[in-house]
Amino acid sequence: MLLAAAPLLAPSRPGAAELAIGLLAAPTSLDPHFEGSTPNINALAHLYDALVEEHGPGDLRPGLALSWRPLDALSWEFVLRDGVRFHNGSPLTAEDVAFSLARTGRLPQSPNPLTPFTRAIAGQDTAADGRSLRIRTQGPYPFLPRDLAYVPILSRRLHAEATTSDFNAGRAAIGTGPYRLLAFTPRDVLDLARHPGWHGAPQAWDRVRLREIPAAGARLAALLAGEVDLIERVGVADIPALRGDPRIALSTAPGGEVLFLFPDSTREATPFLRGPDGAALPANLLRDLRLRRAISLAIDRRALAERVLLGSAVAVNQLNAPGSEGRAEDLPPLAFDPVEARRLLAELALPPGTSLVLHGTRGLYPNDAQLLQAVAQMLTRAGLRTEVEAMPQPVFVRRANAHDFSLYLLAYNSTTAASTLRGLLMTRDPAAGFGTVNRMRYSNPALDAAMREALSELDDGRRGAALAAAQRIAVGDLAAIPLVANLHHWAARAERLRFTPSPLGRTRAMAAEPAP
Repeated sequence: MLLAAAPLLAPSRPGAAELAIGLLAAPTSLDPHFEGSTPNINALAHLYDALVEEHGPGDLRPGLALSWRPLDALSWEFVLRDGVRFHNGSPLTAEDVAFSLARTGRLPQSPNPLTPFTRAIAGQDTAADGRSLRIRTQGPYPFLPRDLAYVPILSRRLHAEATTSDFNAGRAAIGTGPYRLLAFTPRDVLDLARHPGWHGAPQAWDRVRLREIPAAGARLAALLAGEVDLIERVGVADIPALRGDPRIALSTAPGGEVLFLFPDSTREATPFLRGPDGAALPANLLRDLRLRRAISLAIDRRALAERVLLGSAVAVNQLNAPGSEGRAEDLPPLAFDPVEARRLLAELALPPGTSLVLHGTRGLYPNDAQLLQAVAQMLTRAGLRTEVEAMPQPVFVRRANAHDFSLYLLAYNSTTAASTLRGLLMTRDPAAGFGTVNRMRYSNPALDAAMREALSELDDGRRGAALAAAQRIAVGDLAAIPLVANLHHWAARAERLRFTPSPLGRTRAMAAEPAP
């Protein structure tokens, strides 16, 4: 335990409300700018606020900023709330916002930096009254308000010299959010107390515990035993039984989490496309669109959604889920045609005994290991002998970052194609915030050009057309091979609370209310 605290979840007064939540993964750090991973973004919103809140596709609401507006093609004005204070009582100013936006680029060891959300900023000016901030962009940039929903705001005075270690030790974990820190152990437990001075609606819970329980079965067991009150990512096989259990309140939302296969389509040789002797083939045939097309054609996406994921997913034909912004609505479903897949494989004349290892996670997404196996079986039936290696998320991420795979299964969760394609498929340029999770180093000048146009277009219609064009390029090239989009499921103890599901898949105490 990195921070000494009072007895965990001890009531602050008789009858005080307590909430325990079981998460797939707890945060890795309390530094809100260190790692922009889903667990960190989800949990740290209890401690820190952003200027803007995103609640769903196109649904932006005031956070620390009461309002925002473009002043011209290259500048925006954000007006701050009056009277906001940090947990230690110091007031929020526009200088704090300017400091926070600049700090995201000053953490060189970040494994997943926030620079994609600030890369468009060219400069900032604070007003004399300390309540407004003018942000200048390097070019026209319509996505700035949404991007700033992902940048937590810190205090210049408190945090100018703070290190990530200071945050993790609790000394610097001071924000303006609805809860303040009690205790923290990375990837284990985060204990919080209600912040009575929060600027928003009074929170229902005096104490909140966020607890990491990686296995879906263990999360459900903890819920049924009363050890936690709410869990996320309910195992899809458990949902039918839970629907008939009066002790449990289920919540479901469609989401933006799209599972895809990411092929190594750039290197001249790739490590896990192997000949009969087990050695890597001298030529990387995944660079050939025919092999990527054969892989796509061999996959029955409807079967994956309905059988492997038991109806808790929908088949997709592009890298953003239905309802997301920037989709190419004219794209047809991706075909399932194993006969054509076999023909393409025969045309490629793969060396006899060629095999491909498919990598992915175990327990990060619903039935992800089973999904891996199902995809591998489909590819093998089409004539491409495929093996599977599933592993825990930390091992997977380390190896993926080292470019150690030939074809892997992962997901990207976003409500807009601007974020998905910018992060996943634009030519890698971390300093500019492009391709920050493009681990396969895919690069296509046509896609880059369409995305640069979309990212600078202020007109909604033209911007949507540019994003749709980028989607068509990505799908046509099978730069990443879309499979399914997951639904989000939560389960709560019915006598304890009601939970409002999030289309962004977020699990936060702010969305839970005590049961009547």
